[in-house]
Amino acid sequence: MDLYDFYKTIVTGVAQDTDLAAWAVAQFGTSVTVFAGMPSDDFPDMDDDVPFVLFGEPTRNCSQNRRTINYACGAWMGLSVSGLKTGNPDNLTEPIGVERILDGLRLVRLAVVASLPDGVTLDDFEENADVNAAGSEVHGDMGFSFSQPLTIGMNPME
Repeated sequence: MDLYDFYKTIVTGVAQDTDLAAWAVAQFGTSVTVFAGMPSDDFPDMDDDVPFVLFGEPTRNCSQNRRTINYACGAWMGLSVSGLKTGNPDNLTEPIGVERILDGLRLVRLAVVASLPDGVTLDDFEENADVNAAGSEVHGDMGFSFSQPLTIGMNPME
């Protein structure tokens, strides 16, 4: 599979995911904007473009000596939330952003998995939340690793 086709499939899947869109509208009053690649001349703005998901550039790793083709990419989510909530027990207080960013990252992961082409699986997923940003900014980053098993007659170098 061509690397761009694979990348476009997962990015489009996230952009068109109804659960992610419904969550964003319910939480922030607007749908998620999805960026494919890091736009250096028009970088997403934490005041104007949230909520957003920005996918980094993809990679493809293949060899005649392996039984799989491996793909990978990273993504970053930006939200804007403020305030604190009291948890259970009563002496536990956390920024609301912790729950929101973790919910968002989970929905992005589920959207990516739902969009995967036949035969491709998500092998590894890493997620990190950062609610210690300035003001109301909340960030999360994700790392995805995928594999596609080779079948008889399939040339991994094509």
